[in-house]
Amino acid sequence: MASALLERPMADETKTKRPVKLWTREQYRQLITNGFLQDGKVELINGEIWEKMGQGRRHTLVVTRIFKLLGLIFGFDRIQSQSSLPVAEYGDPEPDAALLAKNLDQYLEMDPTIDEMLLVVEASDSTLSGDLTDKVLQYGSAGIPEYWVVDIPNRLLHIFRQPIETGYAEETILNTGDEVRPLAAPEKTVRVADLLP
Repeated sequence: MASALLERPMADETKTKRPVKLWTREQYRQLITNGFLQDGKVELINGEIWEKMGQGRRHTLVVTRIFKLLGLIFGFDRIQSQSSLPVAEYGDPEPDAALLAKNLDQYLEMDPTIDEMLLVVEASDSTLSGDLTDKVLQYGSAGIPEYWVVDIPNRLLHIFRQPIETGYAEETILNTGDEVRPLAAPEKTVRVADLLP
């Protein structure tokens, strides 16, 4: 899991108390603008500033496959890759891929809104634990309708749908012999095997 640079305290108050500081998206972006954090090396997840992990060859290959498959279905101009996605007051993650409602050039002056974020996908190798917990909470509570985690070590695809306050009401786990139909294009199919090396 990606390590949190600044973590929120445990909910259980019987544990060791730590200072409370949840960073807002505005504060987080100001830290980047002022040079305290390096853009592209960190992301904001549920109020915590996480240091991003380096990308290995398998991760790079899977991200490339995700981008290619989604691009063939939706058009490459609607797929944002590894850049900021403002999902909540305390969230500014940088998912490996995000399907947006409009072409990327429509977002040059303003960020996409939550209802314009149709699908978020993470290629997960060393960050699997956080992608299946903290990011499920981040994307689901924000209302993103569909979130996929390409589980590289286990050769699985985790699909989260029906966003709720605590994440998602529905999780489906598919193996390499299965296919998925994205909610944004139910007439199209993606073979899980095509996402994995």
